[in-house]
Amino acid sequence: MGNKGMMTVEASVVVPIILIIVVTEFFFGLFLIDMSVVKSETMRLADEAADVWKTDGELADGTYKSQQLLLRNKNFLQKNRRGQLISKTRLRLQKRIAARLNIALLDSYKVSISGDKVLVQASVRLGNPLLGGRKYTGIKGWIFKCEEKADITNEEELLRKLSGNLR
Repeated sequence: MGNKGMMTVEASVVVPIILIIVVTEFFFGLFLIDMSVVKSETMRLADEAADVWKTDGELADGTYKSQQLLLRNKNFLQKNRRGQLISKTRLRLQKRIAARLNIALLDSYKVSISGDKVLVQASVRLGNPLLGGRKYTGIKGWIFKCEEKADITNEEELLRKLSGNLR
């Protein structure tokens, strides 16, 4: 009976600590979802860009056969030219990731095609959710970087290479 105010002291110390832990786990869980979004979209767009690049078209001027693009459901190129592919893929990457992110911010993104590979890179940043947290802690936040490569290989060319190695 002589311990008046003991529960108030415990509640004022323990409850905020538990609340901070729960909120941190919640934000980290949302950041994990954002990381999976970035990973899936970079994989998807790398494969799409590689698929569009290897469609049967004219090598001289880089134009595609319109029906070939429609059959592959890759009709986002308006003028059917390979020169648009990098810029259109970069724009799609930015729009798709930004539309699906929960709490992270899209930090940087890049699409490049070199040789027989398509490289898609993206990074997201989770800032400190507490107001003034960066100023007082000096922590910029967590950054997740993702880099995906897709091969531009034609199935017929792959079969020729494999049959050449068997001889």
